[in-house]
Amino acid sequence: MNKANLLIVEDDLVSQKLLQSFLKNEDFNLFLANDGEEASQLIRQKPHDFFHCIISDYLMPNKDGIQLLEELKQHAEYKKIPFILQTTANSEAEIQRGINAGAFYYLIKPITKETLISVVNAALKDFQNHKDILTTLKGIHKAFP
Repeated sequence: MNKANLLIVEDDLVSQKLLQSFLKNEDFNLFLANDGEEASQLIRQKPHDFFHCIISDYLMPNKDGIQLLEELKQHAEYKKIPFILQTTANSEAEIQRGINAGAFYYLIKPITKETLISVVNAALKDFQNHKDILTTLKGIHKAFP
């Protein structure tokens, strides 16, 4: 995979800058959105396979991370994009809601650089494996219609 395109969705400027600083020296192209509504618009402006991973805050104005996640999971072209929720919302019910909505991982703030990079790399590997399997299946289907 070439440089992975990561979308960071975070309304808090300090948290947004922290995530950027954690990821800036990695092999990623970083894109920013200030809330779920802005992220949704940005995602729709790009080709459906443009973003390889989304890192989103849970609690935001306009459209929160869960609403964005649920919206994306309704569309087949976005369904498999790994979605990482990062938040201070740490009750069991909130965590379960995030996981049930389809979050790849749920990180509770404060997070460390090492944890974030590890989770993002695992998400990207899983996403690439999914794409490879689809490519293999298409090849098999062409060979054996």
